[in-house]
Amino acid sequence: MTVEIVQPVKRMSMNDRVHWSTRHRQTKLWRHAAHVHAMQQLGRSPSERRRPPCMVRVEFPVRDPGRRRDPHNMAPTVKAIVDGLVDAGVWPDDNDQWVIVLDPKFVKPDGAAATAPVVVHLIPRADQETPS
Repeated sequence: MTVEIVQPVKRMSMNDRVHWSTRHRQTKLWRHAAHVHAMQQLGRSPSERRRPPCMVRVEFPVRDPGRRRDPHNMAPTVKAIVDGLVDAGVWPDDNDQWVIVLDPKFVKPDGAAATAPVVVHLIPRADQETPS
């Protein structure tokens, strides 16, 4: 299962040196975008959106995937996306019983990287049954 998110603003990086209010606004926009796109793509009713415990991999579109990048720097954006999915009711919480976040990937999209969506892969975990 995947959720495609149209990038609302620039991706946030651990290396960004921005004012806290700018960071807060960007986080809020990413979280809201993940929430809205999950509602649109996974279903309107809570039972349709509900998923079992998953591993999550986020793919960020880039022009040149061969360039050296540190995927861990994308942690603020990934965290906002996962929080937005929790807001949408995909899981009741983002603790390790429900969500394990894998390292993000940088991929070359079919079209322009600037307009390509961020793709979130929800991979059901075989190692655990649904917590109660």
